[in-house]
Amino acid sequence: MVRKANQQDLPALAGLAARLWPGHTPQQLAAEFAGTMSGADASFFLKLEGETPVGFAEANRIICFAKEL
Repeated sequence: MVRKANQQDLPALAGLAARLWPGHTPQQLAAEFAGTMSGADASFFLKLEGETPVGFAEANRIICFAKEL
């Protein structure tokens, strides 16, 4: 099952992310994710097998402007 993550999921998200980015601690990643999650332009999703978190995804809305030459 995949569901939208919330603040209570930060430890699971950070634990999974630390496996991808071993140069960062789960605490650093949780703090970064908490800031990102609090904004209106990003969401995290958590993949669960039963009750066990096994993956995550982050989606951000990025607004790009093209300048006419």
